[in-house]
Amino acid sequence: RYGKGYAISGLDDVHDPDCKIFYAGVGMSETKGFVTDGGRVLHVVGRGKTLLEARSVAYTNIEKIHFEGIRYRTDIGKES
Repeated sequence: RYGKGYAISGLDDVHDPDCKIFYAGVGMSETKGFVTDGGRVLHVVGRGKTLLEARSVAYTNIEKIHFEGIRYRTDIGKES
């Protein structure tokens, strides 16, 4: 189902003050650093003057983060 122990890279590349990352299913490995620990791994939140700006901040920074099996919603902030 959800993989555990996969190295998470790119977190150090997120420097945007309008982006917040909340850690959920994250563990620490002596050799790999941050690793997945199953379930929802991270919550990436963008802030902006408009919904479109906030959405752009979130997705721009999501693209910097990588780990095996990464999945994320692509409909956040879209009108239905």
